[in-house]
Amino acid sequence: MTCDGAVLAVTIVEEHFLMFLKGQIHENNKTMIANWADIPRGTNGYYGKLTLPIDSNTRLHKVNETNYSKSGGSSCCFGASTWQR
Repeated sequence: MTCDGAVLAVTIVEEHFLMFLKGQIHENNKTMIANWADIPRGTNGYYGKLTLPIDSNTRLHKVNETNYSKSGGSSCCFGASTWQR
């Protein structure tokens, strides 16, 4: 897999949580592999990795995820499955 070097960093702010997502865009298969984490405002302390195919210039969707809790165990489910700009 080759990467065009593009890096995307996003802060997601909602009423009850705050997350940071950072990933690289892999141009050949139009996919972004990203790490995400709750940051101090988030009380859950979850983190993980997402695989996000790039559907268009304005849309991503989730096809794979690995999540953990701050206690080191598995956690369930990064909430969103589709992102639209």
